[in-house]
Amino acid sequence: MVRTLCSLVHAAREKKSKTNGTKAGIPLSKIAGSNTSVFTGSLGQDYKDVAGRDPLQVSRMFVLGNDYAMMSNRVSHSFDLRGHSTSIATACSTSLMGLHLACQGLRMGDSDAAIVGGSGLCLSPSLFSDISTTG
Repeated sequence: MVRTLCSLVHAAREKKSKTNGTKAGIPLSKIAGSNTSVFTGSLGQDYKDVAGRDPLQVSRMFVLGNDYAMMSNRVSHSFDLRGHSTSIATACSTSLMGLHLACQGLRMGDSDAAIVGGSGLCLSPSLFSDISTTG
């Protein structure tokens, strides 16, 4: 999950504009060390739950790469970003809450730029079956 998020951040940074063909134009050398905040979150931890079922097959780095609480920190570390690094868990509103916090931080001058991301992989029926028992 974190590897995918880092790949998406890298791709977004280099994304070409459809209107004029230019890239977003943020070279890694410019963003590294910058006061850029990262706000990420995840609806669930299905991949971690499914992949972690057999404790004998789990690597020692498994938690660092698969826990939603580490997502923002891994992005910040991977790109050497020095702003706030906040992982959010507000269920369905996680990405919207991240966007709100990023805008608020930019308005207040807490950071010069912000990256916001969210994910939601539903790989197991357990979440849905648990919710269905609530009535």
